[in-house]
Amino acid sequence: EALTSLSGIDSSIKFLQRYASLLDVNAYSRRRRYSTVDIEEQLQRILKDSPLLTYGATTIAYKIQGKSFNVRLVEDSFKIIIENLVINSSYWLDKMQIKDPRITFSLDAELGKLTIFDNGLGIDKSVENHLFQEFVTNKPDNDGRGMGLYIVTTLLNEVGATIELDSERNVFNNLYKFVITFPEEGD
Repeated sequence: EALTSLSGIDSSIKFLQRYASLLDVNAYSRRRRYSTVDIEEQLQRILKDSPLLTYGATTIAYKIQGKSFNVRLVEDSFKIIIENLVINSSYWLDKMQIKDPRITFSLDAELGKLTIFDNGLGIDKSVENHLFQEFVTNKPDNDGRGMGLYIVTTLLNEVGATIELDSERNVFNNLYKFVITFPEEGD
């Protein structure tokens, strides 16, 4: 049991070291490269042939819908944001053995919003109110560290964007839609 604990601690340390530079504003800002990109093209690039859309024995389909728009962002950060959200969906879609698992990326050009949701059970009510804080996880047995959505929030804040849970509940009466709102061009 001690070895299992040490292995978990070692894994957590490696994870935290990997993301420490992302959260270190001073180190990160020196190499930050902003660009204005078409959001749909960016999503296609990240998701095409992504190994993250397979978890365990589950392969997840995805759909991008709506009208695309341009956003100013840091491409590497945006990739991490999308990958973190996909990893969470893939994990739960596999764990809950959801039939025909899929993730939807819905674009709203008029409001500058990207809404991401899957057809799984949604967010457990025990964590829905503090999901974006660090070290909040509902994953069992050290499967998660509770840093993914905190990192997503931090990276989005750096470009003036926000993420929140939409108030709509799914058929399981859980919140399930993540809404990213980008600042208007010129802000």
